[in-house]
Amino acid sequence: MKTELRIGNWVKTIEGEIQIQNGWEIDEGNETHPIPLTEEWLERFNWNPPKDIGVSFSLTTDEIHFVAGNYYKKIEYVHQLQNLYFALTGEELTVKEPKKCKYVKREGESCTLNDNCTYPNCK
Repeated sequence: MKTELRIGNWVKTIEGEIQIQNGWEIDEGNETHPIPLTEEWLERFNWNPPKDIGVSFSLTTDEIHFVAGNYYKKIEYVHQLQNLYFALTGEELTVKEPKKCKYVKREGESCTLNDNCTYPNCK
């Protein structure tokens, strides 16, 4: 798998899920594992397949496939989707973290700036 990794890819290590920041993180022999591509990851990427590039993506409830003419390939891991997206668009696929409410009252409390926020003046 190490030959498939690039700076910016998400992988699993003993510390948890990390985004590779430096080449040495790949080369130092750190034990990295691919992260299975799940619906949760697609939501984190705010996945919206690129359009007008001559290829398509087929998404079912538990799988995503890259389709180009008669070529059909299952994308199993987060880094594979990241790499393919970059190869097709020239742009990085980034994680969209929810915005945190600036009106947090107690440690550990927050909202994601949605209509259900209970803090006054959140919006």
